[in-house]
Amino acid sequence: MKHKILDAEGFREHIEMDALEEKAREFATRKHHEVGQLRKYSGKPYIVHPTGVVYLLRLIPGITTAQFCAAWLHDTVEDTNTTIEEIKQEFGYEIASLVDELTYKTVPADGNREIRKAMDIAQSAAASPAAQTIKIADVIHNCIDAEEIPRGFVQVYLKEQKKLLEVLTEGHEVIHAAALLLIKEKLATTGKKK
Repeated sequence: MKHKILDAEGFREHIEMDALEEKAREFATRKHHEVGQLRKYSGKPYIVHPTGVVYLLRLIPGITTAQFCAAWLHDTVEDTNTTIEEIKQEFGYEIASLVDELTYKTVPADGNREIRKAMDIAQSAAASPAAQTIKIADVIHNCIDAEEIPRGFVQVYLKEQKKLLEVLTEGHEVIHAAALLLIKEKLATTGKKK
């Protein structure tokens, strides 16, 4: 089934999706909408983020339907009332496992931001190559609009993302190299903000 979706850069194109991926797209759209979730700094509907991650994955040969589905669903457990068990019931074990690998488990009670980020990075380092590839696309999409992040926080955020990329060595090598270049460029350009 073809769908017109908005990609990471705002261009429209027709994307071929199978029924399972379409179900994941609809599920994620509904779940993020139900909680009124918006992108933190732009205020856009949250679904533009999973859409951007999926778009980036479409540029890589060999990405599986399970990875596309997990990319659509990757923030539903963290940010909505969705559970891993619900993902498993709706989409099966493989997709639920990928979503679980992508879902950070830390909470404020675990410690300050630095401690929680170190825990998140350790979790990502242990993820499968399929999950790491999705996480790299997630990092890229989160950093594309780094200029929207408040000036006092953008360098901290980008350095955290750089540390995360350093452990995602099992992900697809081409997207990993692209992510490292993007972070380097964003660190240089946002560091020059006046």
